[in-house]
Amino acid sequence: MRILGIDYGDSRIGVAVSDDGCRLAFDLCVIDATKGRKNTVSELLQLIDKYGSDTLVIGLPTNMNGSRGDRVVKTEKFAKALSEASPDLKIVFEDERLTTKYADRLMIESGKHQKQKGVSDKLAAMIILQGYLDKINKS
Repeated sequence: MRILGIDYGDSRIGVAVSDDGCRLAFDLCVIDATKGRKNTVSELLQLIDKYGSDTLVIGLPTNMNGSRGDRVVKTEKFAKALSEASPDLKIVFEDERLTTKYADRLMIESGKHQKQKGVSDKLAAMIILQGYLDKINKS
């Protein structure tokens, strides 16, 4: 079984996947969210099926002070649509504060100075998922 992680955005959704042992996260792909929620949910469900995932970790974009803003509401609505489309899917929210900035820094450090569309999104998804995996594997 593998776990998928996502970095939800209005334009792009970064997707990451764990290894079979659920210890390491890897960036996977970017889904074009501008095609509409129905299409986006369908693409994610295909990935969930392909990787045999029963758990989806979604980055929750709380404000730096921990308060909930508009982005949290949009993310929760998206999670609800996924839950309705796949009732057996376990959805977990993971704090995503600063993950995009960290992903951008990783790109710069790896020599990719110019921001490439979607690369930081899937790296952010990988960071979100790795944070979750680290928590569940702590014991």
